[in-house]
Amino acid sequence: MVQAQHRIRRLTRYGMRRLRRGARMECCSLTLLLWSARFAAAFVVFCRFKNEWFTDSASVNKNQVYSITLSNARFATSADTNVYEYYQGQFFPIDCKLWDAPSEPGNQCGSVPHNRYFTYTIHTYTTYNSGQQFVFQSADDLWLFINGRLVTSAMQGTHGTAAATYTLKMGDVAGTLGLIPGSTYRADIFYAQRSATGTPVFQLQMPAAALCNALSYPFTEFQIGDTFSNPWSASNIKPTGSAIGQFRNIPGPIGADANSYNVFSLTTDTTPNLSGGTGWYSVGGVPRAIKFANGFETTFAWRGRPKGSISNKKCGGFAFVFQSASPTADGGEAGNLRYAGIEKSVAIEFDANQDVPLGDPAAPGDQHISVHSNYDAQNSAQESGPPPAGPRLGISTYDPALPFSFCNSTVQKARIQYLPGQVNQSAPAGTPAYGWIRVFMNDNLVPSAEAPVNSIELNAKLGTVAYVGFTSSIGTDTGGTVLQANIDLHWWKMVTVPTFPDLCSLEAIPTQSVAGQPSVLTLQARDACNNRIKVGGEAAQVTTLLKPTKGVNQATIGTSIVDNTGQPDPPGPGAGTYQITYTSTVATSHTIEVRFAGSMVVPSVNGAAFG
Repeated sequence: MVQAQHRIRRLTRYGMRRLRRGARMECCSLTLLLWSARFAAAFVVFCRFKNEWFTDSASVNKNQVYSITLSNARFATSADTNVYEYYQGQFFPIDCKLWDAPSEPGNQCGSVPHNRYFTYTIHTYTTYNSGQQFVFQSADDLWLFINGRLVTSAMQGTHGTAAATYTLKMGDVAGTLGLIPGSTYRADIFYAQRSATGTPVFQLQMPAAALCNALSYPFTEFQIGDTFSNPWSASNIKPTGSAIGQFRNIPGPIGADANSYNVFSLTTDTTPNLSGGTGWYSVGGVPRAIKFANGFETTFAWRGRPKGSISNKKCGGFAFVFQSASPTADGGEAGNLRYAGIEKSVAIEFDANQDVPLGDPAAPGDQHISVHSNYDAQNSAQESGPPPAGPRLGISTYDPALPFSFCNSTVQKARIQYLPGQVNQSAPAGTPAYGWIRVFMNDNLVPSAEAPVNSIELNAKLGTVAYVGFTSSIGTDTGGTVLQANIDLHWWKMVTVPTFPDLCSLEAIPTQSVAGQPSVLTLQARDACNNRIKVGGEAAQVTTLLKPTKGVNQATIGTSIVDNTGQPDPPGPGAGTYQITYTSTVATSHTIEVRFAGSMVVPSVNGAAFG
């Protein structure tokens, strides 16, 4: 399966009269793959113009999101039907748009055939597998960075009437880049159209495995809040800690409406210093763990409302946490946001106050987003220093270009996504498999924070299921003011990656068995991207039908189905696999049919002979 819709992050027009200025990402965060003269020249040119062409500045440029669809490649053969491509031989995406929209003073809409001065950026992720090949074609400059390192140089410059084509064979650069099969890496594409002649051409061709996102076919674990007609209550979130969260009805945002909203308040403007709230997702008032190991996406809306007497209008902040330590887990106060100290946990903190002793960055407004974990040891809110003092999963500060603060009394929305790396079964034991935790703010398509995660280590230390919830605490700012505030959760939704029945597979299929002795089949559950499912618990979905094809006795032979959850992976089959055992007493051929949730398992062995 392929997620064919690929979204472009930014599309901006520029010209001689409107060069881009400012910097979203310093050039030093992107490096060279090879220190050859050709690559060095390409990198220097990119760094020279990057801050002018690929950075938002309202005074000199405009931007918009532009979506493209990748479909089966134009020249695909029977051997590469899983290759997908976007190709446009006349790439004019902003005619009469942005600076040239009819409403813009001095626009050239209609007076010139096309708007041919623009830049185009794609920030995405790709899962590396050996044998992958990517093809790029552009009329003008195109730079490709994999894992922050430049891997193209021949695409630089204006190409006139003949577009330049570049084929990247990932196996040729995997060693230099340190790529691990099954791991996921950032891919950044920067395209600049600046030629006054010729026709802009843009082509992007890649294998389906690099595009697929198993969260495109999610399973909804829960939806809480008025938005989903499921109000917050002690039934669906379990408060813990010395000062528990509160279920309240509050007025709507000022000037928005006069409605009353049901919320879960982690803290209020009367919560005393060094106190806070913690709440874990529950069913019937009992915290319930969810299957996180295959990937998840959680989306929630909150509002931070500082106490009216606080002149700087700040608040402390909160964290989204998933942990397997305890259904009543609780951590430290103040800047620790009640997650620091929880073992076997990962915390994504939305910190609205700079705590200097914790090494908080001096971001605009003293706010930032960061990802913290010390795996099976106690978590820490420290933002700097080596583990265990500092964050084990890395830190990414809040994007200062977004024009709002966490505590501006308006409803904000966050989307947190975890896509794990995939285990390479043929790799030596201990080989990492990197995935990503990404945080998106208010429907922004570019993550405001992200952290690479070794999924093998995460699963080994946290397991495959975890309790999910929120933590918060009241502390003081650098001047000693107690930052009392209402941290109100309006709604919360969570989806996980489910088993995709049509892609489940049979492994270790016996071709022969001995009458009277048990034979074993192994069923591997898989997701919509054909990745191995790493969480069990679905043995009830597996059904079998085994019958002899010859002889007098045509009765169905019974089978036993065992969930392999708890077995090591590797070298054992591990969670997400199911052992099917049968014993035939008839020396003859047999047929077996295996289904998962009613769907025939592929490859089907229906009709295969077992002697």
